[in-house]
Amino acid sequence: MAARGVAASFSAGYCAFGDEQGAPGVAGEAYPTYSRADIKARCGGASTWVTYKDGVYDITEFINAHPGGAQKIKLAAGGSVEPFWRIYRQHLEQQAGVMDLLAPMRVGTLSAEDYASETCAAKTVDADDPYGDEPERHPALIVHGATPMNAESPPALLGDTYLTPNDLWYVRNHHPVPRLKGDAHEVALALASSPERGTSLAVGDLKSKFPRTEVTATMQCSGNRRGHMNQYGTTSGTAWGCGAASTATWAGVPLRDLVGETLNLGAAPLAAAKKLGLRHAIFEAADDMQASIPLEKALGELGDVLVAYEMNGAPIPRDHGGPLRVVVPGYAGVRNVKWVNRIVLSADTAVGAWERGMNYKAMPSHWRSKADLKGVDFAALPSIHELPTQCAFSAPAAGDAVDSDDESFEARGWALGSAGRAVHRVEVSADGGATWTEASLDAGTDQPYGRAWAWTTWSCDLPIPAGPEPLTLLARAADLGGGAMPRTPEDVWNIRGLNNNSWHTVTLGRTVSAEEEE
Repeated sequence: MAARGVAASFSAGYCAFGDEQGAPGVAGEAYPTYSRADIKARCGGASTWVTYKDGVYDITEFINAHPGGAQKIKLAAGGSVEPFWRIYRQHLEQQAGVMDLLAPMRVGTLSAEDYASETCAAKTVDADDPYGDEPERHPALIVHGATPMNAESPPALLGDTYLTPNDLWYVRNHHPVPRLKGDAHEVALALASSPERGTSLAVGDLKSKFPRTEVTATMQCSGNRRGHMNQYGTTSGTAWGCGAASTATWAGVPLRDLVGETLNLGAAPLAAAKKLGLRHAIFEAADDMQASIPLEKALGELGDVLVAYEMNGAPIPRDHGGPLRVVVPGYAGVRNVKWVNRIVLSADTAVGAWERGMNYKAMPSHWRSKADLKGVDFAALPSIHELPTQCAFSAPAAGDAVDSDDESFEARGWALGSAGRAVHRVEVSADGGATWTEASLDAGTDQPYGRAWAWTTWSCDLPIPAGPEPLTLLARAADLGGGAMPRTPEDVWNIRGLNNNSWHTVTLGRTVSAEEEE
């Protein structure tokens, strides 16, 4: 089926069909059987095969006509489309039309063994393997390491919806994921100066005894875009692309209210805690990780720090800290401690590698090798808290191409200000910075002043420069603090690869029409 015809059929199918269930394939028609390995092998080169239930489909000619974009559907190559359809519900809500479109592309049947193993088998937990009880993860995640799991959100799916679906959130774990007791899980609260005033509350108590408060915030690993730094020198850590960032609406209890009531610090807990000589809030996790933040952020009226039990309207998934985590808007992901089981107000910071070691420390660019780190007192270096202004493309993606017959194309992405400052401008270039186009700011522009904790999405139409050369796309943003993003990763390079907020760069190819080739 030609791509243009497929697109028309797709649109007609979505408009004309209701919620009837359509069966894949044609009744009574026999198909060859393929294993999952066979299907993945067919996805080399230009071909793309996927499965739906036990049907095997060659969608190669449909990719460029997919209404959601080629990059999205390619994420399912070799696998099942069902995990994607659970997120993009229109495929299920208008399934009859979708199946009418899909049926002519059927080329086979998934082997009974693979189909049964993927749909029917109960998960086996290996008690001898510390990673034997890990959560299931969405196949679209870009996995950098599985034990512990480090996986970024696929950039092509970021920004499709303002809130990132929980299944597509980036995952940054330091240890195996603990399995806790849901509403029965308890968090201890204490003052280091007065241990006798401590108490413990179950998650169920937080839900029933305190008003539910929501905070919408983008969380970002301080190593986001580390991989872009490596062309200027090898860094230490996971080579993240631009997908170690995601956005959610969190619900829970403000830390300020929680400690004010349970630790008898009253309606002004920050002032009361400071009178006791306390300066930091330490968050300890069930996986033995701990980190801390200054009390000004933890207990300040505008800090919006939340002890959260809900994520995008659902209980927080295990991978993201469920049943209870701390949300510290505007701060690096590591300060947003998962699986929290103890909160202590202290005169000192947390101990351990995540606070006093080298892992999350701001280091100068002239330290280029391990030799430069000998004798360094890492505990004396400042820990990373707030992150700098950031901006990234969600579409197009690296490897995409523009049509040589078009005059322009659409670019989309997200931008995030620093320390709660709103983004007020995004500029995008398609010619390596020779000319710039100011983007339209879309969702996220109505956040409270000084509390813009979530990203702002943006979009613009870019003219296609003349000539046969690949296009070099650049994106940069400015927030109300006026700070400029540096031009290249070299300008902010550091041995740990942290806080890369240079202009985001994407290179696009060009398609050439048959007439031009002749």
